[in-house]
Amino acid sequence: MADQGWSAADLEANHWGKLSDDQLVALRTRNRSMWRRALAFTLPLPVASLILAIYATVAWDIAPLFVLPIVGFLTITPLLIFVGGRVKKVAADLEAGKVMSVQGRIERWFVNTATGQAALRINGEHLESFGPQSDPRWKEVRRTLVGISSSGGDVRAYFLPTSRLVIAAEDLTRSSE
Repeated sequence: MADQGWSAADLEANHWGKLSDDQLVALRTRNRSMWRRALAFTLPLPVASLILAIYATVAWDIAPLFVLPIVGFLTITPLLIFVGGRVKKVAADLEAGKVMSVQGRIERWFVNTATGQAALRINGEHLESFGPQSDPRWKEVRRTLVGISSSGGDVRAYFLPTSRLVIAAEDLTRSSE
């Protein structure tokens, strides 16, 4: 768990179904970062095209250029709704401060190699692993899950109940040896 950035006290809090104070701070920071990055990635092009359309209408009387920002905003809207929904669910989970756990073998998993996000199933529980690429904790949790799945071992995963976000994983095979 230390390689995932969590201490023994964090793990102890998770065993009791709660988030530690350090986890709350780290996960809130991760959540805000994910939302800011989504906005920073999606908004510049439609905003620039809106400015161009306003300028083109005033300077050259080319009103049809307003189609560009409309198309731009329509294009990014699904992504912002998707990320915004995740951010809202994680924020609600963090407000509640509860953690659930599931243990067993990873029955199925899928890792999106472009984003690093993962979906997995442990004992019938559908879980997800997502976050900003800059967060080493998230990357290490994902690496741990993929490693355990590849070796066919047992895992205990701690996750937030509403968003299904995996926040920590323990290799039970290695800890029992």
